[in-house]
Amino acid sequence: MSLLNNIMFSFNVASLVLLLLLHRKVKQTIEHDVALRTSIGEILLPTRLALIIVEIHAELMKADAKYKADPMVEARVGHKTILCELTELEREIERHPALQRPKAMRKEAIQVAAMAVKFIRDICK
Repeated sequence: MSLLNNIMFSFNVASLVLLLLLHRKVKQTIEHDVALRTSIGEILLPTRLALIIVEIHAELMKADAKYKADPMVEARVGHKTILCELTELEREIERHPALQRPKAMRKEAIQVAAMAVKFIRDICK
């Protein structure tokens, strides 16, 4: 990725993070699309999807920081990592409906998505 594209991506991520913070503060759904500039052009995303992508990106950055940005070195390692995250999500889903915790399920689903992105980034170059 060129320096300019990297700066544009960072700017867009920062904009989405601000949008996420505003969204949480206001506690209402914002109806507008969000423009995300990429090296292949501009993509319009529904705000809700953009906010989910920001959460996935933040989780990926957190995992990279925790594990010192170690890439997944082989597909089997990545597969096991994703399965572990799926197991945690499954535990949340399989609770009795009265005991299910939507926030915990969302957190686990975001972790699954982040590990899937890491798999794509590191294994499927």
